[in-house]
Amino acid sequence: MTDKILLVKGQIMAATGKLRKAIGWPLVLTIALMTVACDIAPAPEYMVTYAAKGTRSGISITISTPNGTEQHRAGASYVSPTYTFRAGQHGYISAQNLGESGTITVMLVYGRPKLKPVKLESIGTGGASIATVSWLVGDERPPSRFPQ
Repeated sequence: MTDKILLVKGQIMAATGKLRKAIGWPLVLTIALMTVACDIAPAPEYMVTYAAKGTRSGISITISTPNGTEQHRAGASYVSPTYTFRAGQHGYISAQNLGESGTITVMLVYGRPKLKPVKLESIGTGGASIATVSWLVGDERPPSRFPQ
C-alpha cells in the first residue's frame, strides 16, 4: 500500500513539474513584455494656443482641446489659453465671421520646449466667411496648402 502511495505521489510530482515548466515560460515571457511596455516613453508634448481675429460684428469659434471640443463667441478677437497636447491628438480651430463683410483670420501656434514656435494660419474673406486650421499634433510636415 505504501508503495502505491509513493508511486502515485511520484506521478503527481512529475506532472506538477511538467505543468510548472509549461506555465513558467509563458508567464516569464508575459512579465518581460509587460516590463518592456512600461518602459516605452510617452508621446511628446506640444503646447498649443489658438487665436482668431475678425470684424467688430463678432466671431464664432470652435476649437479642439485635449479634453474635447469647445465653442466660443467673441468680439473682434479671441486668444485661447495654452493647451498641452500629446503627439497623435488633433488640434483644430475654425471661426466664422459674423459680419456682413470683412475677413476672418485663425491661427494655431504650437511649440515644444527649446524649439521656435510654429504658426499655422488661414484667412477667410467676406460676410459669414469661415477660416479653419487643422493639425495632427506631432506631424512636423508642412500642411499641403502651404508652400514647402
